Amino acid sequence: IDKIDSIDEVKMSYAKSFEIVLSASHQSIINKITPILVENKGNCPVKITYADKNIKGSIPLSQEYMVSPNNKLSDAIDDIAQDRITKIHYH
Repeated sequence: IDKIDSIDEVKMSYAKSFEIVLSASHQSIINKITPILVENKGNCPVKITYADKNIKGSIPLSQEYMVSPNNKLSDAIDDIAQDRITKIHYH
C-alpha cells in the first residue's frame, strides 16, 4: 500500500456532479443553500433537480457554484431540508 486516502478525499477526486433534489416543500430553504455552496467551493458541478407530482427537471448551476463534494456539504444541506436531498454522482 502506497497511500491511504480518507473517504472525503476519494469522494472529491472521483465525483462527477453534486445534485440537490428539491420539491415544492423545499421553497423556504432555497436561499439558505446558496451560502453553503459558496463556502464549499471546489471543482465539482452542481445540479438542481426539481421533482414534484407531474413535473421534473434539472438545471446545472454556473461555475461559481462548483463545490468540493464531501460529507460536511451534504450534511449541511440535508440538515436544513430535514431530509436527504443531496446526491453525489460518480459516473
